[in-house]
Amino acid sequence: PEPRILTSDGKAVDNIAGRIEDYNPECLILFCSPQFSAKLTGNLQNNKIRIPVFGPLSLLNEDELAENEIEFIGNSVLFPSGNWTEPIAKIFIKEYTKKFGKSPGMVAAYAFDAMNLIIEAIKVSGSNEREKIQKALSEISLEGVTGRIRFDKMGNRSDKIQIINVKKGIPATLIF
Repeated sequence: PEPRILTSDGKAVDNIAGRIEDYNPECLILFCSPQFSAKLTGNLQNNKIRIPVFGPLSLLNEDELAENEIEFIGNSVLFPSGNWTEPIAKIFIKEYTKKFGKSPGMVAAYAFDAMNLIIEAIKVSGSNEREKIQKALSEISLEGVTGRIRFDKMGNRSDKIQIINVKKGIPATLIF
């Protein structure tokens, strides 16, 4: 038998769709594991519960989900993300697919951007000292696979938030 995924209060995911429907929410925001999200969105769909579902890109973790699960969640949930239609993203997707035989997921894209950002900060700082690299990071604006990367004074990534659909694990359609 298939293992059951339980909520924090020990209830099976199968029962949650009905509980959600009872509350008649305007939307659902998921902050849970990719596996739980896949089960829950599947359960909502099987029960013909049609409400907008939003979640973070971490739900599409290709290290935890099979490609068909990523595609299913991507077609069921709306995500905040950068614009993957830029030329750098298209090149990344093409090269990654050529090398690994599959489309890149969110983990690969953000890891690629993070490494490029660190390399650029080291170049800009001209040093291998942590403080100088950190200062350079606060001043860098870099066009990455996941969109423009720059940081506010608190160290948070600052950019316009877009809500997008995901097709085959890749951000595809701008919603608003």
